[in-house]
Amino acid sequence: MLACKNFTEKELACNHCGENKCQDGMVFLLQKLRDDVGFPIRLSSAYRCESWNKEVGGHPNSAHKEGLAVDVLCRGEKGLQIVESAIKLGF
Repeated sequence: MLACKNFTEKELACNHCGENKCQDGMVFLLQKLRDDVGFPIRLSSAYRCESWNKEVGGHPNSAHKEGLAVDVLCRGEKGLQIVESAIKLGF
C-alpha cells in the first residue's frame, strides 16, 4: 500500500481480519480528496475480506474486496464539500 500522510494502515484495513489490501491508486485518490477538502475525512470501511463483506451485507462483487472502495462518514456542510470535491476531481 502506498504511504499516505492522512490515513493510517488501521483505518484502511479490514474491520474483521485487520488485513489491508487497498490499492495504491485508490489511496492516492483518497489522499487527493483529503488534500482538496482541507479537513479530516472519517472512514467507516475500506478494504473488506470476504467474510466481513458478507457480514455487513456487501455486494458479492464489492470493490471493497479488491481494495478499490471506501465508505466515508460525513453529513451536513462537510458532507456536501466532500461530494463537491469528489465531483470536481472527477471521481
